[in-house]
Amino acid sequence: MTRIHVDPSTLNDILDGNARVRVFSAADPNLVMAEGTLIGYCGSPSVMREHADGVRSSWSVNLPMETIEEPAAAATVTRVFTFGWQQRCPITGIDLVGRYALVTAADVEACERAMNASLFGRRWALSYATVDAAAAPGEQLVEHAQVAADGTVKLTPHNVPAGPYENAEDTHDSPLFRELDDSPRGSVPVVVERHLLEACRNADVKLGDFDFRTLSWFGRLDAETAQSLIGLISRAYAAGKAAPR
Repeated sequence: MTRIHVDPSTLNDILDGNARVRVFSAADPNLVMAEGTLIGYCGSPSVMREHADGVRSSWSVNLPMETIEEPAAAATVTRVFTFGWQQRCPITGIDLVGRYALVTAADVEACERAMNASLFGRRWALSYATVDAAAAPGEQLVEHAQVAADGTVKLTPHNVPAGPYENAEDTHDSPLFRELDDSPRGSVPVVVERHLLEACRNADVKLGDFDFRTLSWFGRLDAETAQSLIGLISRAYAAGKAAPR
């Protein structure tokens, strides 16, 4: 039966008319009957052939298609990279102790190159094959980001900087409000002020005495306003880090 080899496109490219193919003879598996772009398949495939003079023609294979051979996906490995004391996220500024980044590349060495080429650079501690191997007994590590082979960093959703907020209710889905839900009513100003100070610290914002008094004043306002300010600080910091140098 006629054999179609898709080279080097994937099967999805057939739908887009981009699949380069070779059609082999049923009688002689080594004989190429046609080579070109696969333009259709309805009972039998059709191939668009390009001739030396630039003329194109359509050629139909009048035998049932037995197999479509798709190139095997390149093997990859995934490594778990942990962080050490005082190592912080270059995007959000948060402390990375107890967190890890997942890196996927061709092999262990390629994973290390990808991590070093990412925004994290060489600011990581150790590399492990699995999360279980990376965690100390009783420790629950948290995934912080995923790193592609080219060093591109994608933060896991719960680590994306807060906001933007369209209304006050949107601010309730935040660490601040989750802590307030479990805090006594009288402690609200203290909790809010601490989250504001933490947002400034994570964004490397230096504070003067008047700044501290201002944040304390914000802490006595409604928590929605405070969380909106926290979101503005964290997003501004993340945007500055992500901007091309």
